[in-house]
Amino acid sequence: MAATENNLEGDAFLSAVREREAQPLAARPITLDLLLNEATSGSELLPDIWRLYERGCRRMLSERPDSSRFTQAPRLEPSQKMAVAGRIACVTILGAFTTVEINPDVAKHRGAVAPEDIAGGQEIAAEVPFSVSSSEVHEVLKTGVFTASGLTFRWLHKSYSEFLAAYHLRSHAVSKNQVISLIGCAGRVAPALRGVTAWLTSKDE
Repeated sequence: MAATENNLEGDAFLSAVREREAQPLAARPITLDLLLNEATSGSELLPDIWRLYERGCRRMLSERPDSSRFTQAPRLEPSQKMAVAGRIACVTILGAFTTVEINPDVAKHRGAVAPEDIAGGQEIAAEVPFSVSSSEVHEVLKTGVFTASGLTFRWLHKSYSEFLAAYHLRSHAVSKNQVISLIGCAGRVAPALRGVTAWLTSKDE
C-alpha cells in the first residue's frame, strides 16, 4: 500500500488516520499524499488534524478540475479560495442548505442556495480585502471540495464543510458568545452543527 511504499508502518498509519478521523483526506490521492508527507511515526503520525485539514482543503481547492466543470483560467489565489469556500460553508451549514444550485430559479424550488445569495460584499485573504461576486463563488464550486451533478453542487464530504465553516469563523475572529448564538439554542448545540463546534473546540485545546 501507499504507506509501506513511503517507509511507514501500514497498520500504524491507518490507525492514526482513523483516530484523527482523517478518512476523507485519505480517500483522495491529492490529500493522501499530504497525509503521507506529514506522517512521522507511532502516536505522532498525524500530530495536528486542524493543520492537516487546512492544508488538505487548500490542495483540493487548487486541484485542477476537469474541463467539463471549468472552462476559464482560475482567478483566485489559494488564500482567497479558502475565504470564499469558508463563506459557502457557513451559508450552507447555518442556512441548512444541502446544495448550491447555479440556476437561481431551481434553487428556490429545491430548497438549495444560489451563488447570487452567497455573493456580495468582501472577504479578506492575506490581510487584503477582495470583492466576492457570483464569479468567485462559481470558481470555488468547481474545485475539488465539491461534487457536481449538472448545475447542482454538493460538498464532497461533510467534514470539509464543517472544517471550512470553523476556519471561516476563526478567520473573522468571531467571539465565543457570537458562535454560541449562531450554533446553539437554549444552551445546546444543534445536532447538525456539532461538527463545526467540534472543530472550534479542537482549536481551543
